[in-house]
Amino acid sequence: MVIISNFSSTPNQLVALPPINSIEALKGKIIGASRPGTSTDYVLDRLLPRVGLIPGKDVKLLPTGLLVSEERLALLLQKRVDATLANQESVSQFQHKGHPLTILADALSYGVNSSVDFST
Repeated sequence: MVIISNFSSTPNQLVALPPINSIEALKGKIIGASRPGTSTDYVLDRLLPRVGLIPGKDVKLLPTGLLVSEERLALLLQKRVDATLANQESVSQFQHKGHPLTILADALSYGVNSSVDFST
């Protein structure tokens, strides 16, 4: 068995499309997550309460099964979810392509860091 690990920080951002331009505007909306138990799930579980949102009460978390940020951003652009968590690099790439993503929260600025991923 080979284990590959990454101990670097992954800057994640909670993003949405206009007209959602604030955390308060997310109330009653759907946030596209990846899968339960993943680093994205971990970040959302810790970030949302810090920005004043309670999963299951204020927002619904939808497990998409998509582990790649670009795939979750594509769901957002298709308006199948109202917001999602994506890595900073993917968000920048989509913005550079002209997609009007609004950054609602930067996880690192709220003290939430996903720093360990393992593959076998």
